[in-house]
Amino acid sequence: MAAWAVVLALAVVVVATASSSAGTSVIVFPIPGSRVAAPGTQVTFRGIPVGRFGRITVTGSMRGVHTGVVLSDSDGQGGSFVPIHPFTPGETVTVGTALRINDARHGMFSFTVASPAGAIPQVTPTSIPRPPATSGISRPGRI
Repeated sequence: MAAWAVVLALAVVVVATASSSAGTSVIVFPIPGSRVAAPGTQVTFRGIPVGRFGRITVTGSMRGVHTGVVLSDSDGQGGSFVPIHPFTPGETVTVGTALRINDARHGMFSFTVASPAGAIPQVTPTSIPRPPATSGISRPGRI
């Protein structure tokens, strides 16, 4: 009778382990609801190996379905969907998967691609005002 109890206990442990690993929460970036993703961003999934991702759909509000490749992270605990073409600034991107994503409903989440602000203007040394010369202050190279 004790042997049956041990076998039953082991079966319960195996089933519980399989259930908890199937329901593992996955962390994603950009985070669901983010509004600052760069046009060249990739969608990263962390917490499970790429082989357990299943089907992933990535759809933009302006471009439609985005095609790309999924690349594994070097530690084997995640990977990224890398789109073939960059996302369009201002579009909302919706990602669908069967994974249990943190802060997502039924494996679906969205993020918004930010519109880049443009180039930062270059400042030239001649445009920086010089302080007025005052007497009694030593200048570099003079004592």
